[in-house]
Amino acid sequence: MARFYTDQKPLSFNLTYDVPFKFMFAQQGETESLLARFLNYVLVLKGEHEIIKLEYQNVEIPPGSMKGRRLILDLKVTDQGGKTYNIELQREDRASIMSRALFQYSRITGEQLEKNQGFDSLKPVVIVLLCNYPTYPDTEAIRLFRLMPVSLNKTNGQETLPYLITHFDTGNNIGYPQFKRRIQRAADSLNLLQIYLVELTKNFKELSPDQQTCLTYLTTDFFFEQGDQNMNQNTPKVSQDVVHEQASSEVKKWIEEAHARLEYFAGQPDQREAYEQEFLNILDHNTAANFNYNEGKAEGKAEGKAEERATLLPFSIQGLQALGMSTEDIIKTLQLTPQEQALYLK
Repeated sequence: MARFYTDQKPLSFNLTYDVPFKFMFAQQGETESLLARFLNYVLVLKGEHEIIKLEYQNVEIPPGSMKGRRLILDLKVTDQGGKTYNIELQREDRASIMSRALFQYSRITGEQLEKNQGFDSLKPVVIVLLCNYPTYPDTEAIRLFRLMPVSLNKTNGQETLPYLITHFDTGNNIGYPQFKRRIQRAADSLNLLQIYLVELTKNFKELSPDQQTCLTYLTTDFFFEQGDQNMNQNTPKVSQDVVHEQASSEVKKWIEEAHARLEYFAGQPDQREAYEQEFLNILDHNTAANFNYNEGKAEGKAEGKAEERATLLPFSIQGLQALGMSTEDIIKTLQLTPQEQALYLK
């Protein structure tokens, strides 16, 4: 595949790609506040749960044994109370995202305790899954998974049991103080795991104005006309379509700061090249899928592969055009048939 460069060409991208996402949220000493506020607004973290301060952690977790699997996270931070947030950005549905989240939780939790340290010392772990594809066939864009006790009722099947302290707070039991402590420890343990699934391809209209604004910004394609250091003076500001009219002043300020950083990203040749490489890697994966499609066709299994190819091609072509690739190179890279050229390269 021929290399091409975009230093002086228009650039179109959004934050669901790994390179710009990490430049926006994962730069120590620069982006802690942007990330903390993003999580507060999107996950609706308020009061004692609000993130005041974040500290970046090592994203690589070595295997526990010689044959174990090494784990590299996208973004791992801890807040002022020691709660760990693991933020994962997923563009493709390649494996069960929930199984992946549970594996990550187990590894992150397993790192917390030192020898002879009690289990009550464990701190909560929050997994935030930002997925650019749907998992559930409904309109819920954000859902939270937590642990809870259930009763195996013979008549009604599984039934959630009340477990909050207030349910048992009679005050008449002689051993109640000890009883209350045990309930508190159990409740704290159930809160050790929280998984937020954010499905970015769904409509955000049922979310709050602040949530809508932040997630719409995350998924919007921005077009930057310049590729040099002076580009910030020439690029347009955020479209008003991105900012909900009822968004809070705090979120509007966050949008201004986020876009200023995104403009800075687009003006850095090394970052633009890193993004280009990421995009080309995605195309390599799609090209491999196209080869599988050709092989499947020879084996009489072309129908499903053809549907996959038809779904991928418009996005691949649009992205390559945004990167400045010529029509001839696009045809060669994606191996477009004459029919596909007529359909997609009008």
